[in-house]
Amino acid sequence: MTSVINFKIDEEAKHVFEQTCANLGLSVSAALSIYVHKVINEKEIPFKISKVDYEKMHAKAMHDLKIWRQLGGCLSDFAKDAGFNSIDDINAAIKEERRKTE
Repeated sequence: MTSVINFKIDEEAKHVFEQTCANLGLSVSAALSIYVHKVINEKEIPFKISKVDYEKMHAKAMHDLKIWRQLGGCLSDFAKDAGFNSIDDINAAIKEERRKTE
């Protein structure tokens, strides 16, 4: 026996989800059914859910900027001291941090 679950979602998110499912060869119903069964079988949400503490991130960034200014360094020196050799390294680190918080 099957049952129906109704929920509300942003119209754009719905459209993108439908397109993504179609690209994967799945119906929306099949994709959500897979998700529900994964939660049931693993007894947990199958991905990390976290709250991003933007105030803490901002405070750390402001602290780092203050230290950088006190040291009189330039951005390139500051970035190299942090282990970045190029803008691509910085962008990759930003992308990785964003991935962790999604």
